[in-house]
Amino acid sequence: ETLPMTTMKRLARLGAFASFLASVFATQAEATPSLVIDVASGAVLSQDQPTASWYPASLTKLMTTYVALDAVRNGRITMDTPLMMSPRACRMAPSKMGFRAGSEVTLGNALIMLMVKSANDIAVTIAEGVGGSVEGFAEEMNRASASLGMTQSHWENPNGLPDKRQVTSARDLAIL
Repeated sequence: ETLPMTTMKRLARLGAFASFLASVFATQAEATPSLVIDVASGAVLSQDQPTASWYPASLTKLMTTYVALDAVRNGRITMDTPLMMSPRACRMAPSKMGFRAGSEVTLGNALIMLMVKSANDIAVTIAEGVGGSVEGFAEEMNRASASLGMTQSHWENPNGLPDKRQVTSARDLAIL
């Protein structure tokens, strides 16, 4: 089952918009690396330290979404597959949906909650449902990064909660 082109275009725009927001909300005192591109042409519109290493925080959820949708595209899971909230997922710090352990949510609804609410518990639920575990999913995230040519990224978790080993760059996020 493949995603409709309109869905893929919307997801591409969402990624470009997230990168744009990251650059817009950075203040001079707290400037973060940025790269703004024209998605249609690939032209660089603005950049500041695009390959500098930095912590992705909730932008991690873009890679989580990419890996989950890749699993759908490859037939490993469907958007209607139920995912179960584990005790580990329920222990995540806010922002979260707050479901009880044992609750079920479809992958499609989980992805919507992830993108709209930036829910850390849902990110773990997706990781466990798609990758078998957070650690297994992080390995998938790293393989996907490498296959996309994202050379400055390393992933340890699906939600971007603090981990000094989890880094990316504006360039890599533009690729994503």
